[in-house]
Amino acid sequence: MPTRTAITAAEAARLTGVHKSTITRAVKDGKFSARKDAHGRLLIEPIDLFMVFPPMPEAAAAPEQARAKAMIRTDADTDRKTSARLEPSSDAPRRRKPESRFATLRQELEDVRLDRDREKEARLHERRGMEETISDLRRRLDLSLEECRMKEEQIRQLLAQQRKKALAAIKKLEERWSWRRLWKWVRRTVHQWIEAIRALIQGGLGRDKHATAA
Repeated sequence: MPTRTAITAAEAARLTGVHKSTITRAVKDGKFSARKDAHGRLLIEPIDLFMVFPPMPEAAAAPEQARAKAMIRTDADTDRKTSARLEPSSDAPRRRKPESRFATLRQELEDVRLDRDREKEARLHERRGMEETISDLRRRLDLSLEECRMKEEQIRQLLAQQRKKALAAIKKLEERWSWRRLWKWVRRTVHQWIEAIRALIQGGLGRDKHATAA
């Protein structure tokens, strides 16, 4: 059920300075809600309207009677009643009533904007906190990767040193075994020569004995 402060699309267009079709298109797009009265006219809450289309300065400074008609009129019958009640007069309390309603709407709109700004600031603060956390995690990850690279390089150097030592030891063993084989060959060869010479000497002595005996 629309409130008594609901206004029509034409009044909304006049208060915001936009075309009536822009107001109706915004309602169709779901930018703010609106209802229809018994005559099929759109009825819009000013607080919802002003959150999308800010009021014009001249609308805020307009005479109290025009602002009261824009906010109070809901249907044809109500328009006639409210128009009769809000005709210019010297009755101050009756003239201040629409003004107080408009001030209340402006205050509510300002409160909504403040709440929205606070929520936006809270989301921004939360986002900054998340970005700082992500940055810290990335920094730690980079440090861990750097430490892993350093340790890997140390392991490679250690393995290279161990390999050099192992190759040197193997080379020494090979050289040692080579000299042993050479020494064995020399000893075997010399022994063979000695045996051959001994055999020759013994053979010569045997022939001399036979010759002497003959």
